[in-house]
Amino acid sequence: MLERLLVTGAAGGVANLLRPRLVGVSKKFRLTDIRHFVSTSDSDETVIGDLADSAFVDQLVQGCDGILHLGGVSTEQP
Repeated sequence: MLERLLVTGAAGGVANLLRPRLVGVSKKFRLTDIRHFVSTSDSDETVIGDLADSAFVDQLVQGCDGILHLGGVSTEQP
């Protein structure tokens, strides 16, 4: 089991579906997205920021022993 898992794209639909199922994977979670979001667990650490900012990412990954990268920009069009 991981000590702390970083989940990017935490405001998105995939992260919202997966987060409850990750309970047995890690003791703690650091959730991040570029837009504001609310975690479903009081024990989650939430961080708002841009993954295009390398200084932000360097700080974000500190203390994490796993990353689930779900962040991205959707450009879907009909």
